[in-house]
Amino acid sequence: MSAVDCVNTILSALPDRWPIPIPSSLVFGTFLAAAINSWVLFDMILDQFLRPEVLSLDSKCQFSTFDYIIVGAGGAGMVVATRIANASSSSRVLLLEAGGEPSVLNDIPALDAYLVNQPPNTWLYNSTEQVDACRNCDDKKVLTLRGKMLGGSTSTNFMMYVRGNKEDFNRWSTEDLGGDPQWNYENLLPYFKKSEDYNGNWASEPDALTYHGKGGLRNVATYDFQRC
Repeated sequence: MSAVDCVNTILSALPDRWPIPIPSSLVFGTFLAAAINSWVLFDMILDQFLRPEVLSLDSKCQFSTFDYIIVGAGGAGMVVATRIANASSSSRVLLLEAGGEPSVLNDIPALDAYLVNQPPNTWLYNSTEQVDACRNCDDKKVLTLRGKMLGGSTSTNFMMYVRGNKEDFNRWSTEDLGGDPQWNYENLLPYFKKSEDYNGNWASEPDALTYHGKGGLRNVATYDFQRC
């Protein structure tokens, strides 16, 4: 039986009119989500058999000592680990990450919407109870997703570079963490700039380097197609 005959057989078994109209976009979205979920599961199983060292400490590391141990291989952790390794080739650096290697699907930013709800590669956090928001959420708490894989949330955030709000840092310096003034925005800004290699739309502006840096390990730029 040819493929055309198979399709015709399936169509002939379906009713001429559905009782409830189903939008084609919903059908496509459901199919795509199921396909991606299956791929993520397959990729994890493949890692267990072909790359077990990704999921557990290598035998050479289990009884070793390290000069630096960095917890979290997200955008910040990877930059810190690389800087330390480049600054001192004799230092032993251990970078720990709870998740595994990103799926090949993480290379396609448009698919991030279907990847962020997967427990194997996403931390499913809940916020504290909200007073003036999230009234329809369970216990008035909003679901907060963070990446659990190499690259952290940078692997699931549609390739967007987002800093924390300036006033949040200033509030931490006066209210939270015992009111530690070292956490204010002005003190942290040089470290943000040091990590960046800014090549965005405003790179040529005179005041671009006031808030952005050059020569860092993290490239911050527009999409290639936006430069055309």
